[in-house]
Amino acid sequence: GTRYEAWNFITRQRNDVHLVLAGPVDPGFPLPTGERIHHLGILPHARTAELCNALDVGVMCIRDTPFGRYCFPQKAYEMLACGLPVVAADIGAMSALFAATPEHRYLPGDAANLADRIQQLLQQAAPATLPIDDWAQLIGRIEPELRALLNRRAAFCSLSQSTTSASKCWTISFFTAAKGSWQGSTMNSSSVKTWVTTRAVFSSGQNKSAW
Repeated sequence: GTRYEAWNFITRQRNDVHLVLAGPVDPGFPLPTGERIHHLGILPHARTAELCNALDVGVMCIRDTPFGRYCFPQKAYEMLACGLPVVAADIGAMSALFAATPEHRYLPGDAANLADRIQQLLQQAAPATLPIDDWAQLIGRIEPELRALLNRRAAFCSLSQSTTSASKCWTISFFTAAKGSWQGSTMNSSSVKTWVTTRAVFSSGQNKSAW
């Protein structure tokens, strides 16, 4: 994949960079191996913020597919909430999120461009200063719209196949989650440079100073 091709570019130019991987592994796509490649497996939520705070660059590889153009990787906010410089594929929601910071975007599928972006951030770390909403703020924007739908008594109805008028109706119900919070310790990065791709998820309602 693009991230591993980019890693090959970087290893040919630098010997002080390590690749850190976290998350589940697809048996059909084995991970690369090497002395400077570290796979941490699936991390518990309580360790994910520690990992982000210990790294130098976070990488989000998204393919140019209908799903890639539609999805919003929550890990973007999670990394940014930790103050981690991020490189993301220039596609879909990521293009909009990093619109003002082209140095944080790379061309999807272009391993050489991704490697260049990573090395730029390794040389001069520059976290994207974007507002990160916590759960209370997110719910505060969504809840009024959900309640408005409830007030209109929105319902799905399936018409009866018989001659009777009726049928079955299901009222739509909406649920909101209480504000989440999480705190953990911070682990400083070592002298070597690191970059990461991670699929682990954690609540990102705190800024870096709270970790």
